[in-house]
Amino acid sequence: MSTSADRDQPARSAGFDLVLDTSLRLRFDPELGSYESVNRSVSEAAMATAPTRRKELHRFRATLDLDIDPISLGALQDAGPPTDGIADGNDSLAERATNPVASLLQFQFQNTSTFESNAGSGYSNAFVIQPILPWTLGDQNVLSRLTLPLVATPDLGDPIGREYGLGDFVALNAFTFLIDEGPWQGIVTPIATFTFPTASSDFTGEGKFQAGPGFGYINTATDGLQWGVFGYQQWSYASAGGDGGRPEVSKFFFQPILTMHFDDGWYAGLGDFLWSYDWNSEKWSLPLGVRVGRVMNIGDQSVNLFVEPFYDLSGNNPGGEWGLKLNLTLLFPQ
Repeated sequence: MSTSADRDQPARSAGFDLVLDTSLRLRFDPELGSYESVNRSVSEAAMATAPTRRKELHRFRATLDLDIDPISLGALQDAGPPTDGIADGNDSLAERATNPVASLLQFQFQNTSTFESNAGSGYSNAFVIQPILPWTLGDQNVLSRLTLPLVATPDLGDPIGREYGLGDFVALNAFTFLIDEGPWQGIVTPIATFTFPTASSDFTGEGKFQAGPGFGYINTATDGLQWGVFGYQQWSYASAGGDGGRPEVSKFFFQPILTMHFDDGWYAGLGDFLWSYDWNSEKWSLPLGVRVGRVMNIGDQSVNLFVEPFYDLSGNNPGGEWGLKLNLTLLFPQ
């Protein structure tokens, strides 16, 4: 029942009521962009806790999907965004995390195991530490992918046995150029790679300084789908420590890229292994993997987790034919 005082009030937008508990009812006023109490019996203690409850309410918004203009959220803005770590649209964190040339700061930890080796007996293993660093050179965007492996060889027999140690350090630098629209929307990237002979054993590295050019293209024109190619050539140009007894290196590396994205950060596609061709031995290595993963939050940290079983189609991989890769990547979106 309205009173004369109510009838004298100017017309206002209806807004909507939100009951935070039995003692506090707040009404959102879309004109003012704020909440006001409409429960006249509310206690002072309840009103004192309203800002905290508003923050809780903002978190509920992502679940309830209320149709509210973000500009009208007013007092709720201090609560921050939803904490699922996944952005909306084509530039989602999940799609950036699976794009090998996306400008995204990452620290990647991968472990690759093969169950039976072609070059010895028993398993072999490589644990890779790989920071991925976006930076600029003048106006040019550059992405540097730095790889340092820790290697366990298979049992190579007497008198060598199994070797453990550092592998060769690889620095891959991608100079990224955007194609903004059309069916070829994506990223084109010339590549420069450098390998440094940091291996602690003759059996965990090639003992050569190496360098070479490359090229990559990633298509992002279709929502939820990435496809492309990524490849580079490397030649050796100097030996480590003046040791000229190691064979020269000339290898071509190639990676087909196909990834499909689903809800809640899930994705699946081809594995991220590099195929290779050795120009000296005239042999291919063709590890074909299937990758299934998810980009999610663990606490406040965004991560990319995936598992990737693989099989080498060539039979020439010294590491072995069957294997498994496990990945944890820490993501730092800017």
